[in-house]
Amino acid sequence: MPTRIIENEIKGAILHPPNGKPLTLYRPKPVTWVLNRAEFDKHLASLAIECGASLRLGSRVENFERSGGGVRLKAGGRNPGDFSCKMLIDASGCGASISKYVGLAKPGRGMLVNSAQFNVENLTDVDEDLVEVFFGQGFAPGFLAGSYPDAMARLRLG
Repeated sequence: MPTRIIENEIKGAILHPPNGKPLTLYRPKPVTWVLNRAEFDKHLASLAIECGASLRLGSRVENFERSGGGVRLKAGGRNPGDFSCKMLIDASGCGASISKYVGLAKPGRGMLVNSAQFNVENLTDVDEDLVEVFFGQGFAPGFLAGSYPDAMARLRLG
């Protein structure tokens, strides 16, 4: 993977239980990475194109049908046209328009998690090698909160 995509290497985590002492899990080698999502998406797109895929940015599926071993579709938007393909990847997110054409139900309210992210700069006492995860009603009722460091600390609450 190109190094421009990796913003930070994570070597462990600090787990903060609701009632008790934090537990630190650490490995000398990275266990995961914090990635630059825009650069990662560009990288995946370039790999797909190298393997023969065509990328249709700015298109919106208006009609879809299965045909033999593949798919036929009509696209509108900035890049309209009629297309046939063996495989279609819909990267437009949860509850996308393709879902209705293939018979998938939109996610119900219980399948989604409301969350927020805050980018905080100039924090002190942050170990850049570790993510932190906070459990319990006092931090995030019904779910969890956490932070992961890269060029800044990204705090997430779900």
